[in-house]
Amino acid sequence: MEQKLTLRSALTNIVILVMKFVAGILAHSSALVADAVHSTADALNDATALFYIRMEKKGVNEQHDYGYGRYATMTYMLVSILLCAAAIWIGYHAAAEIVGWFGGDYLQRPGALAFIVICLALIIKYILYKYTCSVAESEQSEMLAHNAQRYRNDLISSLATAVAVGCALMLSHKWVIIDSITALIIAVFLLITAYRIFRTAVDELLDKSLSENIEQQIRDIVAEDRDVMAVKGVLTRKVGGRASVELVVEMDGTLTLNEVHRHVLALEDKLSAFLGQTSHMVVHVNPHQ
Repeated sequence: MEQKLTLRSALTNIVILVMKFVAGILAHSSALVADAVHSTADALNDATALFYIRMEKKGVNEQHDYGYGRYATMTYMLVSILLCAAAIWIGYHAAAEIVGWFGGDYLQRPGALAFIVICLALIIKYILYKYTCSVAESEQSEMLAHNAQRYRNDLISSLATAVAVGCALMLSHKWVIIDSITALIIAVFLLITAYRIFRTAVDELLDKSLSENIEQQIRDIVAEDRDVMAVKGVLTRKVGGRASVELVVEMDGTLTLNEVHRHVLALEDKLSAFLGQTSHMVVHVNPHQ
């Protein structure tokens, strides 16, 4: 279900961004062009998610003992670079329009096509957002829940664009500048988004640990097993968005191998329920001294 819905979402986002971009060019709306790039971010993220799902299905092999998670990480890094370049281009042109307007240059008023398209895009994106939320809740999918969060952010951006285009279109000509100002604001948010995606990708490539809060919760889950007498090490990281955990615990040395194995399986089940079923974990057991 994740793959099918993500594919549909990617195709929907492509249709939306093409509509916005074409209408923005034809109707002379910098804000709508900027919002089209913002929608491009959603389409690229959906495409990356599809790529990750496909690579994950390959599982592990002799050349990739831990699967293909790093491929998704590298793809996200490329997405962040493309978004950064687009944001700089949009921001430069929007800033030039604002400076020119203050210098007395004439700015053409956006056409009605821009307002019609942004309103239509808002309706489509809202339906996609609500449907994704519903499926994410029923399927308990963390990835779909994350996608829904992105769609909500795009809705906010599109709503601001609709207000800007509406003001520039319906009010007096002095309000035309609000279209360029909105484009500049969206460019700034695109830069922030690109930075966050890039930082997340770099953290994964450098094997940054999960948060202290998550590591503490892992310790608490392990401590629920009364036969675990000490937790000597918790090593965590993320690989392609999938949590990876290595534990070193101590148990009573008199326990049989079968008993230890049963405890380890129980721990892995509990941690998988907490971190996600695709998480990777290794539990090393030492006799308690």
